[in-house]
Amino acid sequence: MKNILLLILLSLSLQANAWGFQPKDVINAKQKGDQGIVKVYPVTKAQAWDIAQAVFRWKRSNAVTLHPEENYMLTSIGIITCPCKTEVGVWVEPVDNDNTRVTVVSIARVQRNIFTNVETFPDQTGPDFHKKFEQGVEMVKSGEKLPEYLPSSK
Repeated sequence: MKNILLLILLSLSLQANAWGFQPKDVINAKQKGDQGIVKVYPVTKAQAWDIAQAVFRWKRSNAVTLHPEENYMLTSIGIITCPCKTEVGVWVEPVDNDNTRVTVVSIARVQRNIFTNVETFPDQTGPDFHKKFEQGVEMVKSGEKLPEYLPSSK
Protein backbone atom coordinates (compact mmCIF):
# COMPACT_ATOMS: atom_id res chain seq x y z
CA MET A 1 0.00 0.00 0.00
CA LYS A 2 2.85 2.39 0.85
CA ASN A 3 4.46 1.71 -2.52
CA ILE A 4 1.24 2.49 -4.37
CA LEU A 5 0.82 5.76 -2.46
CA LEU A 6 4.44 6.68 -3.14
CA LEU A 7 3.98 5.92 -6.84
CA ILE A 8 0.85 8.10 -7.00
CA LEU A 9 2.61 11.01 -5.28
CA LEU A 10 5.62 10.71 -7.56
CA SER A 11 3.36 10.63 -10.60
CA LEU A 12 1.48 13.75 -9.46
CA SER A 13 4.76 15.56 -8.87
CA LEU A 14 6.07 14.70 -12.34
CA GLN A 15 2.77 15.73 -13.94
CA ALA A 16 2.84 19.05 -12.13
CA ASN A 17 6.24 19.79 -13.59
CA ALA A 18 5.17 18.70 -17.06
CA TRP A 19 1.73 20.37 -17.17
CA GLY A 20 2.04 23.29 -14.82
CA PHE A 21 3.35 26.72 -15.54
CA GLN A 22 6.74 27.62 -14.19
CA PRO A 23 8.03 30.91 -12.74
CA LYS A 24 9.93 31.56 -15.99
CA ASP A 25 6.55 31.68 -17.78
CA VAL A 26 5.49 34.59 -15.57
CA ILE A 27 8.79 36.38 -16.22
CA ASN A 28 8.46 35.82 -19.96
CA ALA A 29 4.87 37.13 -19.93
CA LYS A 30 6.03 40.29 -18.13
CA GLN A 31 8.88 40.82 -20.59
CA LYS A 32 6.53 40.41 -23.55
CA GLY A 33 4.10 42.81 -21.91
CA ASP A 34 1.11 40.71 -22.92
CA GLN A 35 -0.27 40.11 -19.44
CA GLY A 36 -0.60 41.82 -16.11
CA ILE A 37 -2.07 44.85 -14.43
CA VAL A 38 0.04 47.89 -13.69
CA LYS A 39 -0.87 50.48 -11.05
CA VAL A 40 1.08 53.31 -9.47
CA TYR A 41 0.75 53.76 -5.71
CA PRO A 42 1.73 56.71 -3.48
CA VAL A 43 4.26 54.68 -1.46
CA THR A 44 8.01 54.26 -1.54
CA LYS A 45 9.60 51.25 -3.16
CA ALA A 46 10.45 49.81 0.28
CA GLN A 47 6.85 50.22 1.45
CA ALA A 48 5.51 48.64 -1.75
CA TRP A 49 7.93 45.74 -1.36
CA ASP A 50 6.66 45.08 2.17
CA ILE A 51 3.01 45.42 1.14
CA ALA A 52 3.44 42.97 -1.75
CA GLN A 53 4.92 40.36 0.60
CA ALA A 54 2.06 40.96 3.05
CA VAL A 55 -0.51 40.41 0.27
CA PHE A 56 1.13 37.08 -0.54
CA ARG A 57 0.85 36.11 3.15
CA TRP A 58 -2.80 37.18 3.18
CA LYS A 59 -3.42 35.09 0.06
CA ARG A 60 -1.68 32.14 1.76
CA SER A 61 0.74 31.76 -1.11
CA ASN A 62 3.52 29.23 -1.26
CA ALA A 63 7.11 30.27 -0.59
CA VAL A 64 8.03 33.64 -2.09
CA THR A 65 11.28 33.99 -4.03
CA LEU A 66 12.62 37.52 -3.68
CA HIS A 67 14.75 39.22 -6.35
CA PRO A 68 15.19 42.75 -4.93
CA GLU A 69 18.08 43.62 -7.24
CA GLU A 70 15.76 43.03 -10.21
CA ASN A 71 12.66 44.52 -8.50
CA TYR A 72 10.48 41.40 -8.54
CA MET A 73 9.22 38.49 -6.46
CA LEU A 74 7.66 35.17 -7.49
CA THR A 75 5.34 32.73 -5.81
CA SER A 76 2.52 30.32 -6.54
CA ILE A 77 -0.88 29.82 -5.01
CA GLY A 78 -2.40 26.38 -4.62
CA ILE A 79 -0.92 22.95 -4.02
CA ILE A 80 2.72 23.06 -5.10
CA THR A 81 2.60 19.71 -6.90
CA CYS A 82 -0.74 20.38 -8.57
CA PRO A 83 -0.69 21.55 -12.19
CA CYS A 84 -3.67 23.80 -11.46
CA LYS A 85 -1.75 26.18 -9.21
CA THR A 86 -1.38 29.84 -10.15
CA GLU A 87 2.12 31.23 -10.77
CA VAL A 88 2.41 34.88 -9.75
CA GLY A 89 5.07 37.54 -10.25
CA VAL A 90 5.03 41.05 -8.81
CA TRP A 91 7.35 43.80 -10.02
CA VAL A 92 7.92 46.77 -7.71
CA GLU A 93 9.58 49.64 -9.58
CA PRO A 94 10.07 53.19 -8.29
CA VAL A 95 8.54 55.98 -10.37
CA ASP A 96 10.08 58.60 -8.07
CA ASN A 97 10.89 58.85 -4.35
CA ASP A 98 7.22 58.77 -3.28
CA ASN A 99 5.47 56.68 -5.97
CA THR A 100 5.93 53.09 -7.03
CA ARG A 101 4.69 51.13 -10.04
CA VAL A 102 3.40 47.67 -9.13
CA THR A 103 2.89 45.13 -11.90
CA VAL A 104 1.17 41.81 -11.23
CA VAL A 105 1.35 38.96 -13.71
CA SER A 106 -0.38 35.69 -12.90
CA ILE A 107 -0.75 32.58 -15.00
CA ALA A 108 -3.12 29.77 -14.13
CA ARG A 109 -4.09 26.67 -16.03
CA VAL A 110 -7.53 26.94 -14.40
CA GLN A 111 -9.21 30.04 -13.02
CA ARG A 112 -10.06 28.48 -9.67
CA ASN A 113 -8.25 25.80 -7.74
CA ILE A 114 -10.97 23.16 -7.50
CA PHE A 115 -8.91 20.80 -5.33
CA THR A 116 -8.36 23.05 -2.33
CA ASN A 117 -10.05 25.79 -0.37
CA VAL A 118 -7.22 28.16 -1.25
CA GLU A 119 -8.56 31.18 -3.11
CA THR A 120 -6.61 31.91 -6.25
CA PHE A 121 -6.63 35.17 -8.14
CA PRO A 122 -9.99 35.50 -9.92
CA ASP A 123 -8.35 35.92 -13.31
CA GLN A 124 -4.92 35.87 -14.83
CA THR A 125 -4.19 39.56 -14.41
CA GLY A 126 -4.32 39.82 -10.64
CA PRO A 127 -7.05 42.40 -9.85
CA ASP A 128 -7.58 40.75 -6.46
CA PHE A 129 -3.90 41.28 -5.66
CA HIS A 130 -4.27 45.01 -6.36
CA LYS A 131 -7.43 45.21 -4.23
CA LYS A 132 -5.56 43.75 -1.27
CA PHE A 133 -2.50 45.86 -2.08
CA GLU A 134 -4.68 48.99 -1.85
CA GLN A 135 -5.77 47.84 1.62
CA GLY A 136 -2.10 47.53 2.54
CA VAL A 137 -1.39 51.03 1.24
CA GLU A 138 -4.22 52.40 3.42
CA MET A 139 -2.74 50.64 6.45
CA VAL A 140 0.77 51.94 5.82
CA LYS A 141 -0.46 55.49 5.14
CA SER A 142 -2.47 55.51 8.38
CA GLY A 143 0.56 54.33 10.35
CA GLU A 144 -0.75 50.81 10.97
CA LYS A 145 1.53 47.83 10.95
CA LEU A 146 0.85 45.26 8.20
CA PRO A 147 -0.81 42.30 9.95
CA GLU A 148 0.17 38.68 9.51
CA TYR A 149 -3.37 37.89 8.38
CA LEU A 150 -5.78 40.25 6.68
CA PRO A 151 -8.74 41.19 8.85
CA SER A 152 -12.20 40.82 7.29
CA SER A 153 -12.50 42.53 3.91
CA LYS A 154 -13.27 46.20 3.80
